[in-house]
Amino acid sequence: MGIEKPDSAIIVTLSFSLSLIFVKLIYIEGLDGIEALTLRLLFALPFYIASLIWIIHFKKVPEFVKPSHYLIVAFYGFLGYYFASYFDFIGLMYISAGLERLVLFIYPTLVVLLNYIFFQRKLMKWDILALFITYSGILIAYLHDAQLGGENVNLGVLCVLLSALTYAVYLMGSGHWIPKMGVNFFTTIAMLTAVACVFLQFTVTRNWSRFLDFNCRILLIGFFLGVFTTVIPSYLISAGIHRIGSSKSSILSSIGPVSTLILAYFILGESIGFYQILGTFLVLLGVVLIGKRKYESS
Repeated sequence: MGIEKPDSAIIVTLSFSLSLIFVKLIYIEGLDGIEALTLRLLFALPFYIASLIWIIHFKKVPEFVKPSHYLIVAFYGFLGYYFASYFDFIGLMYISAGLERLVLFIYPTLVVLLNYIFFQRKLMKWDILALFITYSGILIAYLHDAQLGGENVNLGVLCVLLSALTYAVYLMGSGHWIPKMGVNFFTTIAMLTAVACVFLQFTVTRNWSRFLDFNCRILLIGFFLGVFTTVIPSYLISAGIHRIGSSKSSILSSIGPVSTLILAYFILGESIGFYQILGTFLVLLGVVLIGKRKYESS
């Protein structure tokens, strides 16, 4: 797929920026978080089923894979594609797209902290400085949303933080298994697990007849959200973890918060204030410093 090329990493980053805009547009149409997530995966599901059929037909399952390995992949699918996505979508209901992207963007720093807490990997002075810069930026950007008012801003930030933390754990674990199992196999099984979890939650908490009320605009947004900002990026991200790791990707994806800020301003009419600009700059600086240092030391 050529994910090692910078332009591919940029495509993934822009896809995720667009996904936030599509989700916000769906919320404007009156859907909530679980409805938006379900609609997204309804359009993505046929592609993952086709991938599974291709894997089975051409016998692309790695030879060493045992039933227990399916459970491992399913766990990471639950963690990285269901749990993280669910809390991210819920958080987006309460905070701006710009703040959401900044909070989620700190996952490389969470990887550093998790390695320090659980694996006793030493934090250098440079790492501590980068962490301080990053979280100072988040605090400053938070002040922008807090000044605008709105309900449950704190809840929204907390949900996105949980999403970022979950995604960081997913990256730490999946990086070990993706090279062994292959990008297509791992991503397909993981995403089908996420689809099953989301559909089960929707079945328990909602009514499927709700989709009969959706107009063409909602369905069109759902199609773009499911195909162009879910299916394609999911395989590209897994390929990136396999080929270049997350450190270099975090440097290349630094355009994400900036592109989200600009798109949200022009498409959603979200305001851009001094706090948000300053916070964005600090978060970008901190994350890039962490990513650059890890990449150069690897």
